[in-house]
Amino acid sequence: MRAGKRLGHQSIIDLDAGVSSASVPGRLRFIYIAALSLVAMMTVTSHVILDRTIVSRASDGAVINVAGKQRTLSQKIAKLALEVPKPSTTYANPTDGTLSGPDYVARARVRLEATHAEWAAAHTALQNGDASMGIPLLEHADIRSKFAELKLHFEAIDAGVQRLLRGNPAQHEDALATILAHEDEFLRQQDLIVDAFEQHAAEQIAGLSSVSRGLLAVTLVLLVIEALFVFEPARRLIQRQLRTLADINDRMSLEARHDGLTGLPNRKSLMEDLAGLCRSRADGDKSREFAVCFVDFDRFKAINDSLGHDAGDELLCNIATRIEELKQHATPLTLDGYRLGGDEYVLLLVGPDAAAQVERITTLGVEIFARPHRLMNQDCVSTASIGVVTSHEFAPTPELLLRDADLAMIRAKERGKSQVVLFDQSMYEHVKRRQHIERELRDALAQDTLAIRYQPIYQADSLELEAVEALLYWKHPTLGRVANDELIDIAEETGLIHSLGNWVVNTVARDVTSREDAWLHDARFAGSRVHVNVSHAEIMHPGFVQRFERILSDYPAMRNRLCLECPASVLGRGGEAFQLVIDRLHQNGVLFALDHLDREQVSLTQLATLPLDALKVGVPDSLSGGDLATQKYAAVLQAITLFAQHRNIRVIGTGVEKDDQIAAATASNVSSLQGNLLREVATLNVLMNQPMPDTLANALDGILSQMPGLAA
Repeated sequence: MRAGKRLGHQSIIDLDAGVSSASVPGRLRFIYIAALSLVAMMTVTSHVILDRTIVSRASDGAVINVAGKQRTLSQKIAKLALEVPKPSTTYANPTDGTLSGPDYVARARVRLEATHAEWAAAHTALQNGDASMGIPLLEHADIRSKFAELKLHFEAIDAGVQRLLRGNPAQHEDALATILAHEDEFLRQQDLIVDAFEQHAAEQIAGLSSVSRGLLAVTLVLLVIEALFVFEPARRLIQRQLRTLADINDRMSLEARHDGLTGLPNRKSLMEDLAGLCRSRADGDKSREFAVCFVDFDRFKAINDSLGHDAGDELLCNIATRIEELKQHATPLTLDGYRLGGDEYVLLLVGPDAAAQVERITTLGVEIFARPHRLMNQDCVSTASIGVVTSHEFAPTPELLLRDADLAMIRAKERGKSQVVLFDQSMYEHVKRRQHIERELRDALAQDTLAIRYQPIYQADSLELEAVEALLYWKHPTLGRVANDELIDIAEETGLIHSLGNWVVNTVARDVTSREDAWLHDARFAGSRVHVNVSHAEIMHPGFVQRFERILSDYPAMRNRLCLECPASVLGRGGEAFQLVIDRLHQNGVLFALDHLDREQVSLTQLATLPLDALKVGVPDSLSGGDLATQKYAAVLQAITLFAQHRNIRVIGTGVEKDDQIAAATASNVSSLQGNLLREVATLNVLMNQPMPDTLANALDGILSQMPGLAA
């Protein structure tokens, strides 16, 4: 560009020198020819400069396309990484025709490995250039520095994926955490690179416009007549090239802000729009009322895995079409749809009274999204769970708005899916509490600050001690006593359940072994069992059997005394695997009990195949009520006790807090009782020194003496 300007300035000097010459006609001819030559040379030069710039911008476009592809692949890697099970996970064979078990694990790994290879190849092409893809070696200092920063997060994600693919269970959680921790920063750096390319393009176009105007002015000064034959064609060519550059820049901007599959605006566009709305609200503009609706589609993964990715892509495009349909019902408000990635979309409702209208519009959206999709010649349904946050519940940044809407969406899924949930602050406080408990629980496990308490189980007719149940006990310095249900739920969600369960059973085994003499020689404890709770996730772990075989080997006192309490839900999903587990451990002297049997739909035929020692059911306040629910529960309880008597299985009534519950339990032929009315939890030493307080024994004798046939 600068060379062209200097050339134009030189031509003016030559023209002035020619006019002052004595030999005017000859010099005019010379000037005429020189001017024509100069104009031609300037035209060719400008054409070459513009042509090279177009090639350069096309290369920039290739870089933007590959960067956008890598951005999508990065999000896909994070999603696939979450889908890759730990190498030790065991699955039952599926019954619904979808992939599961080893096939599912293998496919998840293959998909992650293929996506990772494509992602790494894209990064190599961007960093080192790739002529076959039209990507040059990047020379712009600012962009190179940004790629250097991007490289740090690339290497971290790359290392995390490599560790995940190696299949080392010990590295699985750390690898997954590394990938998720660096994904957002990787995407942010890529956005900065895209912005740098766009700024570079704008600067080039501005400079070319300046050169074009200079060339045109010099040409007019040099030649008037010749301009009729040279200038107009040159001007048209230059304008055509400038329009080409502008079109390329517009396409690059469009691709950087829109999803390539559905055509909807992407996360970058959403964050820019939300930032503008946040600024307006911060400036006091109450007319820009808005609502952010986070939409996640249920069963998308099942459809995608069973019918293939082409069907999944078609479903995503159908969803975009239905968002356009929903827009028609939002008038006079403005409704825009965005695709964040995967099956996650965001609806942004803007306009007066948006907060009041959002529930009506999103409820209609749930109905529209619930209509079947015709995919691969079959009808498929993928309903929508929607979380909403409004400008009335104002968060100061787009990131916080998305976070709150996402939390509300998660709550919608927890409540049964295919519904709308409005965000409230308690959702965030709930998540904060769970994260705090998770951190503290990890520290407690590492520092061995947890404890075990025991609750006795008594025979209903004699009040003799039959068993004790080991319960996790954690009294946190600031949180206080954390309920077991909450602890186990968080442990299962975070993968801590296996470490926690291993700690519990080893601690119980040490406690029992330390009092082995009492278990063997004290008549009060003869034949009594020790119940330990195990979760569904623990039972499905491939090392579950080996763990308890080691326990029996290290602590022989636990053989024929250890009773594992399993949730009745294990008989549903994973029932075949549970059958194998219980058969093998039962042969080694481990007893089994099913908990919450009254809460699950369980086949008595399936129960009959299991070597069970006990069934646990909740005891109601009364079974004599006339309402339908009480009658149904009484029938269920009677069926369970009759089945148990026939199979010589104990039935333990749990949750005994009132005298009436003892009457209800004994009337139903429940063989054993457990609850705080009988005895609250205590250490094993306290419990064995006094299995039942005398005052409580006397009180229970009075209760039981009033029940025909049960007086001691």
